[in-house]
Amino acid sequence: MINENLNIIICSKNRPMQLYALLESLTTYTNIDPKNVFIVFKVDESNEDYITAMNVVFDKFQNINYLKETIFESQIKNILNSMCTKKYTMFMMDDQLIKDKIDFNECIQFAETNNAFCFSLRLGLNTTQCYPVNCEQGLPKDFIEKDNCILWDYTKGKLDWNYPISLDTHIMSTNLWRQMINHIGFNNPNTLEANLQLFMNNLPLLCAAYKESKSVNIPMNKVQSVFNNRFSNDSDLSESNLLIKFVKESLKIDVQATVYGKQTNAAHTELPIVLVERV
Repeated sequence: MINENLNIIICSKNRPMQLYALLESLTTYTNIDPKNVFIVFKVDESNEDYITAMNVVFDKFQNINYLKETIFESQIKNILNSMCTKKYTMFMMDDQLIKDKIDFNECIQFAETNNAFCFSLRLGLNTTQCYPVNCEQGLPKDFIEKDNCILWDYTKGKLDWNYPISLDTHIMSTNLWRQMINHIGFNNPNTLEANLQLFMNNLPLLCAAYKESKSVNIPMNKVQSVFNNRFSNDSDLSESNLLIKFVKESLKIDVQATVYGKQTNAAHTELPIVLVERV
């Protein structure tokens, strides 16, 4: 059954091949309604290949709301305040993929039934490592297993388990996102997420997730200079090389071969990227 209770906001910059893969995974493995998906995108328009590549994305994934980035803060606030009509909202970045089937109705019902303010798709009992700082994070203390999900007090977790205000597939109420985002300034996704941490001490405590994570961030490349985020050293996966493969060679990421059902031990994981012809 199509989910009618969730908005998804996606931020994308110079990654049309990765955005294509994200949307393919989202529309294949979840029950999201495309009309409730909003994409704020930015590309280097001095390179015509980026424009060509985005047209490929537009043609393939229609009925989605595409907004060319102009003033990032104003656009995000306008989407949240005026366009997001559903009770819940989830953010995604363009280097994420859905790696298993998801029923968003199930996520939301579990969170509501158990009074969890956040449902994370990127965490699970498998995510015992933290990629950004390259260390073990274990599992949160006193977590509870219930049905096919888990519940935990985020103040009893470390690193990713202690980071509920994430723009990487964390479902929270639209009103909560509004209350936080309307009171901060930012100019890109990195400063948005960083400034959201000001509200960490004002949140409820209980979070939820599936026992096995359902999404993964694959750090193939870095397209911003605000933070020195860890990413793959494989030059073949640079945004410029992926653009060539996407536009000139008509290749795409094979989502099923790359991530579907894959066991990952972290919310961010470098995986072998399988490319196939884009038909």
